[in-house]
Amino acid sequence: MVLWFISGDTINDASQTLAGVMQIVREILSYFPFMALLFMRYAYPKPLDDIFMESLRFVDRCHPGRPPYAEVLSRERFRNNYWKSADDFSKGVRAKVRLFVLGVFVLLASGLPKVGPLVLPIAGAYASFHSLGNKQGIVIGACFFFISHHTAMKLLHALVVMRALMRQMFDPYFARMDMNRIDRRRWLQRRKELLFAFSALTYFLTHIPYIAFIGYGISQATAAYMLTTVVDPPQPLSKLRKQTVDELSVSESEMDRKTR
Repeated sequence: MVLWFISGDTINDASQTLAGVMQIVREILSYFPFMALLFMRYAYPKPLDDIFMESLRFVDRCHPGRPPYAEVLSRERFRNNYWKSADDFSKGVRAKVRLFVLGVFVLLASGLPKVGPLVLPIAGAYASFHSLGNKQGIVIGACFFFISHHTAMKLLHALVVMRALMRQMFDPYFARMDMNRIDRRRWLQRRKELLFAFSALTYFLTHIPYIAFIGYGISQATAAYMLTTVVDPPQPLSKLRKQTVDELSVSESEMDRKTR
């Protein structure tokens, strides 16, 4: 009766409104475990790191003739700075708010006369370039001209989420290699075309209602195998630092000889 009074329509319309509200509530509740898991990644990421490392050890056992990945990465202490994690979490929340505002702007701009039909293809091409690469971006950007408005919005949202999930799946590797945000962005940028199928699978698994958190764990384990396909076996950070110091010493010696 309250919904009927507010809407001013018939009881049938009020019941449809109530059904829509209940559907939204059910969707929110179905993804609550998944949202709790995302929060845990920042508050206590060690369980997800353990899943990643155990999967990496299993991959190493399946390929005994190859230089190990897990043995080298396990020597590097898992760096969990809670203040930094909280800062990353707050930055992630702000980024999602900006993304929401941008999505509302794109949605409103797409309804404008004349320029409206061009908004979604341009936004889709931009998101595709960042998520997939140049060739795939051109193809998918062109597809936005031939699909419906609703489908285009869903595809645009999927591309943005796929990119964010792909970055999260490799957080255990980034943390052990002591990469900052710029290093992570460059690392993913160079491998985005190779990791596209993996990011699409991760998006699908993490959008299954009620079991999305299980799909997230499966994707985290799969990321360990994907790591072995896109990078060479890592060297210990101590060795990399020593190489950097040696190269610096050699360059300084060469400069001294030139100045003499």
